[in-house]
Amino acid sequence: MPRFVNKKRIALAFGFLILLGLPFTIIRDLPVEVKTDTRELNPYKEPKDPAAAYLHKASDNYFYREFDAAADNYMKAIAIFEEREDWPHVARTYESLGDLYLWANRSDEAEKSYLTAVKYHTQNNDVLGQATALKDIGDMYSKMEDLEESESWYLKSLAVLKEERGNRVFGNVHENLGQLYWKMERIAEAMESFMHARDTYGALNYRMGYDHMENVLKRLQRGGESTHNHRVPGSMKNPYHNPPPAHP
Repeated sequence: MPRFVNKKRIALAFGFLILLGLPFTIIRDLPVEVKTDTRELNPYKEPKDPAAAYLHKASDNYFYREFDAAADNYMKAIAIFEEREDWPHVARTYESLGDLYLWANRSDEAEKSYLTAVKYHTQNNDVLGQATALKDIGDMYSKMEDLEESESWYLKSLAVLKEERGNRVFGNVHENLGQLYWKMERIAEAMESFMHARDTYGALNYRMGYDHMENVLKRLQRGGESTHNHRVPGSMKNPYHNPPPAHP
């Protein structure tokens, strides 16, 4: 009998200990909400240069869609670059500001920023910079479906590049202009622009761009044969163009 009582007491004591520990187990398993700004986890340290630091902050603001804060930080960086008379950085930062306003659906401010970039690129004799900023305005109007306005800016970009044709910017403008003409159903002009882009990419050994333009041209030719008779005019064919070598 005493042995039975002892076992009973041990069982009761053990159960009592389990009941005491149960609340702590439940609390331990409950999810704990920890509020942490993910920016605190950024492994990249803020640059020591003040202008670069403002650009770094602007990029963070851009990522978090804090457009006004990003614009403010871009302008602070620009002020420092202007004080240093670092005009190439001024131009490029205005382009970034234009991109920001474009994402924020503030097209008027985007265009002003791109045009300011053009002004500084011109001052720096940076032809590719001028053409790129003008192309950016053309891209903006293309996205807005204002195709005629977009065309005018692409043509301005090409006018700047009349002496500078063997570069990716020239190819990109013609590629985008070709897409624009395709939307406008001006197929012959689209094909001419695509061929300019293809030949430029080929000369630069940009295989992916070259292959893409070849596929677009073949698609237009097939469509032309069956419906609009949009074959590549003989005067537009270039028997000397060569595709860039395939990368190993």
